[in-house]
Amino acid sequence: MSGLPPDQLSWLQQWIQKAENDLRNAEHTIKMNPEVCPYDTVCFHAQHHLGVSVQDQDQLTEYATVSRYPEEVNTLTSKDAGWAMAIAHQIRDAVRVRLPKNALQQI
Repeated sequence: MSGLPPDQLSWLQQWIQKAENDLRNAEHTIKMNPEVCPYDTVCFHAQHHLGVSVQDQDQLTEYATVSRYPEEVNTLTSKDAGWAMAIAHQIRDAVRVRLPKNALQQI
């Protein structure tokens, strides 16, 4: 994938930035004191990063709802959050090698 028209490149860069922001949010939040860390938020942002990054995200799809809506409260743990972050990083790395180099220049 190379030589994208400027409008497509701009669109792609905007979505990459959104995905990166979700991952940054999860990375920052997981460093909180374990007694107060909202692991549901970490899982949500890790999952949402994947939602922006790739279409096939079956491994983390449940976090989109379980971690976000009170009626589906689930006790997510630091283990869940760590797993979600590891998967998010693996998929991020796999996607990035397939993107045009100029799509990542401003990120």
